[in-house]
Amino acid sequence: MSRFSVAVIMLVTIGIVSAGEAEAVTWSFVSANQKVFPDTEIGDRHSVILHAARGEYVSIQIALRSEQDELLDLAVDMPAEIFECKYIDTPGVAAWGFPDEERYSDLRREVYPDPLLPVTEIALESGVTRSLWLRVQAEEPQTITVEFGEERAEIELEVWPFALPETPTLRTAIGLGGAGFARIYDTEIGSERYHQLYSRYYEALLQYRLSGYRPPWGVMDERGQQYLIDPRVTSFILPYTGDPDRMREIWRQLTALGIADWGWFYNIDEPTTLEEYETVKGQVNYLRRVAPGADYGLPFYTGLPDGSTPFDHLADFVSMWMIQTDYYHHGHGLGDRVRRQATERFDAGDEIWLYTAHAPRVPFCNILLNNTALQHRLLFWQVYAEHIATGYIYWSSTYWDQTDDPWTDIATVKNIDGHVWGDGSLFYPGLAEKGHLPEDGPIGSIRLEAIRAGLQDHDLLMLAEQVWGRERAQQLARRMVPSLVDYVTDHEEFAAFRVELGRRLAAEPRAD
Repeated sequence: MSRFSVAVIMLVTIGIVSAGEAEAVTWSFVSANQKVFPDTEIGDRHSVILHAARGEYVSIQIALRSEQDELLDLAVDMPAEIFECKYIDTPGVAAWGFPDEERYSDLRREVYPDPLLPVTEIALESGVTRSLWLRVQAEEPQTITVEFGEERAEIELEVWPFALPETPTLRTAIGLGGAGFARIYDTEIGSERYHQLYSRYYEALLQYRLSGYRPPWGVMDERGQQYLIDPRVTSFILPYTGDPDRMREIWRQLTALGIADWGWFYNIDEPTTLEEYETVKGQVNYLRRVAPGADYGLPFYTGLPDGSTPFDHLADFVSMWMIQTDYYHHGHGLGDRVRRQATERFDAGDEIWLYTAHAPRVPFCNILLNNTALQHRLLFWQVYAEHIATGYIYWSSTYWDQTDDPWTDIATVKNIDGHVWGDGSLFYPGLAEKGHLPEDGPIGSIRLEAIRAGLQDHDLLMLAEQVWGRERAQQLARRMVPSLVDYVTDHEEFAAFRVELGRRLAAEPRAD
């Protein structure tokens, strides 16, 4: 027997409660790198092997369909979690241009799976495919037996003999909270209830290996500072004030606490004018006097109309360059100039982060509702493959200002494009009064699961870099993501490559 032998047998029991026969339900395992739609055909995959490092989260789906209405009563007899993948309706097919209609066919639907709702039963409608999402944190090898009435199948969990780091290897900054968040929960920004709710979402981000912009109760509150010493936190936004004495005191306190180094100032967003560049210069000159050594971050997706880039104007001022992936890739007509300038700043000691928002769209990877699950995940392979990139920023995870309810209206940025779905909204609001959760709080999503998987992949690639060197690890990553617009689309090919990578690392004595 191999060293990845079975250590524990655990049961997931799914009993059928229905007037019909059990045989009316058909099912199949489906990769977590696929999305299951109402018309997805049920395959015949009744066994599966999952692979993970110690402590890593790994998931598998069970697609279900019945030719009559069924109610499945779910009983999970193991330290795993089970969710129903709920469907979200959109107001029509995305009016985007696709360079390859067959390759991107799943991006042109009107219904998408995304919210993952904790459940104890699932109702099947005749002829409609539904999916259960099973998630487990790998610690020891296991064989998980799944029973559906008379049916029986096994999931083998192969656990590699090394663990991923507690602190993510990719720095992140994710927006959280806001006016729409407060409105949906019928509270006020800054209230105690707001901070309590915010803290549940902030902790959920950390569980997905993501760092929120700001901690609950704020950076200068002792309760907020307790979050900032959490080893899972990789960044936070520093509070800015024009009062020099107050700014000096803030910087002094955070430096004394030992947490200033991973903070950064974020005052200007996506500047497009020379006047905004001048504002950046003035703020940085001020901060050099009152917060010496502090980082100043600047997200941008374009330059000025004359063809100049932010690098041309701000190379002596900005220390964290946050570039939208399409501008980084082709510079909006500037070729590789932006990439070359970013490399120069990286070589000078600056940080380079990448980001996405409502753009770019296919063929770029993104985390919009109608991107594929593999695109969500491969985005973080791309960040690794761009060897100068050390972070990823996303503007919000709870932007609900332009929707009354993201469960029924996921067109979150109507002021930009009414056919962009899920931009700035990675969570769904869990409401106790609607039976989502025992108490109000965050409901996760397929997109967040894919993001965490991608971040875990980044950790794995960084481990490969430690073992084999940066050049070889980069070459391995580029087998899956040759560029920001060229990447593997076959989930089975991707899964096989990741298993090969993990097993090769497991065979290395330094992987421990």
